Amino acid sequence: MIEFKGYLSKEAEKYFWKTQKILSIKTSVFCSVLFLGIGAWITGITHDWLPLLLSLLVCLILTAGVLFIPQGKKEKSQCTVNRIFTDDGYIVSVCEKSTAHKLIKDAQALHDYGEFYQVVFSGGISAWFICQKDLLTQGTLEDFEALFEGKIVRKY
Repeated sequence: MIEFKGYLSKEAEKYFWKTQKILSIKTSVFCSVLFLGIGAWITGITHDWLPLLLSLLVCLILTAGVLFIPQGKKEKSQCTVNRIFTDDGYIVSVCEKSTAHKLIKDAQALHDYGEFYQVVFSGGISAWFICQKDLLTQGTLEDFEALFEGKIVRKY
């Protein structure tokens, strides 16, 4: 078993929240396009502008919520990963509010940023699998990298 335990450094945490923000914006844009499409479709059928205007309002509220509502320290600490470990072919990420797990064999790449790793799975980058090297409490970095042999991309 390999385990990273503890809270991320300033650099790794900054990267974590930047990645989270990008994922939130992508989700917001997808939902906005979906709402606008549904609103335009209903407007086309009914020849009434109200559904399109309502969907536009929903999009604006959704985008404002993602971009402009700040998170407090308590919310951030509850959503920041503080333990990542391997278990029977899975990599598991734990924070106060939730747990995420993925099959290690499904990883597309292991990005090495010098101070920390980021495991990349199909579907894009996930902030839930940022492993800070100096937080390693069980196993070795060589053992961890061996799990991702041929998939390591040095980013520094």
